Amino acid sequence: MKVIFILALFLLTGCQSTKVISPKLPDTAKESDISKLVLFMESNLKIGESRVYFGEKKKNYASFNKKGKKELMLLSGEYKFEIWSPGSATHNLEAVLEGNKTTCIRIFSNSTNLVGKFVVPLLRNLTSTHEAEVVDCYKINELGEDSVENS
Repeated sequence: MKVIFILALFLLTGCQSTKVISPKLPDTAKESDISKLVLFMESNLKIGESRVYFGEKKKNYASFNKKGKKELMLLSGEYKFEIWSPGSATHNLEAVLEGNKTTCIRIFSNSTNLVGKFVVPLLRNLTSTHEAEVVDCYKINELGEDSVENS
């Protein structure tokens, strides 16, 4: 019985770390090798949603609990970013960051996850609560307000 309880608890809470770290750039990085990444959380969390984390390779670079923008500096290159919430499946987003340029990513609620949130809560683990996409930065400037820190 204890094993079933522990397994159920593990499935409901997820197992990723919620610690947020700042990405470290090497001291030898040239300005032409550094890319600016702007993240935009499109709306406040809805009922049944929890804090949203953004990162890669199990490292969280940012988190959101409400609408807002965050800026990160990363080395240019190809990335496979992870967007996730506790108890929810991870959404993966591949993006190419170019040196000395700005890339913008919009994070938004996955509306198809409503059944998992309210009708059958265990289904929440099978779909991501939030998704993301690379967008033109002018869209973020139109939709968002000035930079908002909300970790």
